[in-house]
Amino acid sequence: MISKWPLLVILLMSSLILQPAEAGKNKGKNGPDNDQALTTITSVDVANNRVTLTIADNKQSINYLIPLGTTVTIDGKTADLSEIKAGMRVLSYTEADSTSLTQLDVTNKKATK
Repeated sequence: MISKWPLLVILLMSSLILQPAEAGKNKGKNGPDNDQALTTITSVDVANNRVTLTIADNKQSINYLIPLGTTVTIDGKTADLSEIKAGMRVLSYTEADSTSLTQLDVTNKKATK
């Protein structure tokens, strides 16, 4: 009779090895963490706490609410939404849901193709 233990050990080890790679990954739909798409800030509406991101690969624009408590950074440093400008390149973002963000990290470097 063939033992199933070696197969179970292999499956368990592979799941433990693959799991850390997924941990902490941003959930931003079409975000830079997914296929390194070039994503830029298209517009910022500070009065209404909104920002529009444009994903260059599929030319999709998404308008997000930036609720109080959202982590906003420029080049890794904490920033206010008012400091974010159109044309900045998005390094990463995390969606709370399809209409709002919990995290937005941009760089001062303008986007280039």
